Amino acid sequence: MKTLKTLSVIVLAVLTLTAVSNQAFAQTAETDSENITLTAYLNTTLALTLDASTVTFTFDELSEYQNGIGAADEVTLTGDVASTGNWKLAYKATTTLEHQDQAGTTIPLNQVGVRAGLTGNYAALGYTSNNASANPLALESSDVVILTKATGESNAGASADNGFTIYWEMGTGNGNMNATSLFTADYRRGEYEATIQFTLTEVFP
Repeated sequence: MKTLKTLSVIVLAVLTLTAVSNQAFAQTAETDSENITLTAYLNTTLALTLDASTVTFTFDELSEYQNGIGAADEVTLTGDVASTGNWKLAYKATTTLEHQDQAGTTIPLNQVGVRAGLTGNYAALGYTSNNASANPLALESSDVVILTKATGESNAGASADNGFTIYWEMGTGNGNMNATSLFTADYRRGEYEATIQFTLTEVFP
């Protein structure tokens, strides 16, 4: 019987050691953490490029005074738009169309008008509405929108996508231009100048 008691003590000691060992392996390593805020600003980039800084009309024939100089006479200005957002293009006169030798002698702004044609990769895709495709839009002292984003579309793109040509007219009476011919109006002969501003603006969906 003495031998049996000794065996029982030895087994108990082994079981206790195993339980302590399992508890040590079950412990979780300590951690520490901090949070930061990540911010990204996606700003719209717009770039308008025009191929010239002047547009010139030369009236030196009777037929030009009577009928005006129109789009068929190829007084043109080409350009393009590069934009990361939707856009519209407008033009206006920031000064009067004034005689350079006789201050105060002017020609009405609406004797001038423009048509527009799309020439870039987007031209046939309908991304941009051309308000001056069929009839010229007369020059005014406030913005006249020529090209703008089509409803439900996006015209954001590179310059190769958004090329255009502006066809200038003067004295034709087309569209909403002044119906009085330069011949009938008999404006003072000489050089007239006006400053024309083209403005590219972001359009929000």
